[in-house]
Amino acid sequence: YFFAKMSGWDQYINGMIMNKQLPDGTWLQSVVQEAAIVSFDGVLLAVTPGFELKTYDYDIQVDDVNKKSVKVDEKEIFLALAKEGNSKASEAGIRINNVKYMLASYNPDMKLAYLSKAKGGACIMCTKSVIVYAAYSTDLKMSNGVAQSAGTCNNAVDSVAQLLICLLYTSDAADDLLCVDLGGRRIIKKKKKKK
Repeated sequence: YFFAKMSGWDQYINGMIMNKQLPDGTWLQSVVQEAAIVSFDGVLLAVTPGFELKTYDYDIQVDDVNKKSVKVDEKEIFLALAKEGNSKASEAGIRINNVKYMLASYNPDMKLAYLSKAKGGACIMCTKSVIVYAAYSTDLKMSNGVAQSAGTCNNAVDSVAQLLICLLYTSDAADDLLCVDLGGRRIIKKKKKKK
């Protein structure tokens, strides 16, 4: 399994880019356009090249003639969206890495957001320690020649988020490898009664 061959947060980014092992043993690559692991205070822990949460001025159309310049703080927008499903954090709407998105749906129980954009979309999911993000573009092809899609992007985010949730859930038993099986479940041993 390729996660074991890397270290640090970058292994999870690679897990989203190469998300599915094919029958011939190779990994399906280029599953997502960009990906990020972000802390709850907005620190970029790992990203694909070129991904940033920027601050800039952006002109929005007020009416048929007039425009208004508004400040866009992508970190603030990203965190409000991921944690609360708040798509109104900026007058400029949802902007991530200088791309405009629309909120398609938000599940508050899972802290899971699905976003759409022209010819693509994104998925954001919170774990207990980090936020997992990936975006896709239908103009880009995966290594099997098929266009990137919402399904492959969402599966990439979900699989990495679930892995992180599992690792954190079992971390209290990680020092004693006999207490955790490979599926991440805790093994509870009954104490023998003395006669």
